[in-house]
Amino acid sequence: MARISWVNLVVGVWLVAAGLVLPHRSGAAVTEDIIAGSIVALASLWAARAFRPTVSLIASWTVALSGLWILVAPFVLGYERPRVSVVNDVLVGLAILVLAGINTRRKAALVDNR
Repeated sequence: MARISWVNLVVGVWLVAAGLVLPHRSGAAVTEDIIAGSIVALASLWAARAFRPTVSLIASWTVALSGLWILVAPFVLGYERPRVSVVNDVLVGLAILVLAGINTRRKAALVDNR
């Protein structure tokens, strides 16, 4: 379980770097990548290092919801569709959402077994 959180941490850091490295047409896209990537990275670290399963579950839900936002943000904020940054956001958001969903499900089972 902790491995998934560490992978999401790396993906969150990548999203912050992508906000600075990939070409974006708007400042909103850059800001969204940096803020959302930071939230994912910090919440993933929180989920990986939490001692209580309930706290880890809450952190995992935070990561999952952030992944959902990253997935839909290009369409909600109206980014230019055929850009590398849009493809990156969609793929990264989908990866975070799937990994966090698996992590959340496993941690919820741990909390239920207590």
